[in-house]
Amino acid sequence: MAHFFEGTVTVWELVKSGGWMMLPIILSSIAAMAIVAERLWTLRASRVTPEHLLGQVWVWIKDKQLNKDK
Repeated sequence: MAHFFEGTVTVWELVKSGGWMMLPIILSSIAAMAIVAERLWTLRASRVTPEHLLGQVWVWIKDKQLNKDK
């Protein structure tokens, strides 16, 4: 099994071999992940759409009151 790990490169070795240019890449990646997490948290469906909206639309569909004016 030891021969399997021969020649493998660790993440730290990759970062070190990238030199100083790895710092902006890593910082940009962290910032991008933070923005994605914030957008997922802020724009979840429970916060964007009113609670009663889906129920009201289903009532309109059931009663055939839904038209292009609503």
